[in-house]
Amino acid sequence: QALATLLCTDAAAKCPGNAPGEQKRIIPAGAQRERALKLLSRWQKQVDLVESFEKLAPKADGLTSLQYWARSLLHPPPPLASPAAERVLFEKAVEQVAGLENFEELAKTLEGGMGFYRRHEDGFWGKRAKNRLRWGHLVKVASAAGLLLQEYRVEAAWKSPADAVDWFVRQGWEVDQRGETLFREDPDLPGGLAGVLSRVRKAYLRHVDATNAAFSELLSYSSPDLLALPFAGDAIKEAVAGATAKEPVAVVVLDACRFDLGCRLAELLNQGEPAKRATVTAARAPVPSITAIGMPLCLPGVSGELKVGVEGKEWQAMVEG
Repeated sequence: QALATLLCTDAAAKCPGNAPGEQKRIIPAGAQRERALKLLSRWQKQVDLVESFEKLAPKADGLTSLQYWARSLLHPPPPLASPAAERVLFEKAVEQVAGLENFEELAKTLEGGMGFYRRHEDGFWGKRAKNRLRWGHLVKVASAAGLLLQEYRVEAAWKSPADAVDWFVRQGWEVDQRGETLFREDPDLPGGLAGVLSRVRKAYLRHVDATNAAFSELLSYSSPDLLALPFAGDAIKEAVAGATAKEPVAVVVLDACRFDLGCRLAELLNQGEPAKRATVTAARAPVPSITAIGMPLCLPGVSGELKVGVEGKEWQAMVEG
């Protein structure tokens, strides 16, 4: 009974213009309400109390009409302490997008709800509860859909391979990174989101097909020099040339380290640092760097002198001297 009062008071405090019809369970505004809500907040955050809150809250919800009240809300509220109300809000959010077949309309709706989804993902029932509501799934799908919509038909503006490369190193890699998260299998995916996820996946695959086809077409009648990118070895030539005993330089070659992974690695290295330590520079190679031709092209200052041929059945890569 006490917890039911706390849940109703929490709902009334967060929705003052549309409070639940539970007057007997709503503590009036004032010092008593402030102390009660402070207690409720502590109950949801203190590690040794969280389990008891999660166990008792559904039982307390059963004594109230919060579930029906949440379904009648016209404006999305902040995260609520009531699990029944939060579940209703989550189901309403999924229902809103589940019936949208057109991708542009779907993406705009998901993007518009992103702030709401994120706030509730950070609430108790989206973040700290053991049996949490899957607000994070909505955030993931909405994030990918919004970025896809932003980059819709970007390839139509490309005039040369350099345009495509410039787009990819600035933001195209993020589309790939977000898009790939859509294809991770998740047994906890709510049923109503399956259709939404399927439509966003198809949009991502269409985007990949369109951008890859456009890039291939531009490369087919352009010189590779139009990429305006140095070979990997040349990109680090200046740093290596400036190495001294006091300021040594190490070159580490990571084969098949995709550009988006490099950006993510730099982001991790920079976390918590007072200044930016790691940066990413785009470079190119004619073949994968693990091969006999690719490895020498990762060395600084040899790309213009490299001579490649076949000796017997093996590739040979040499430079003068």
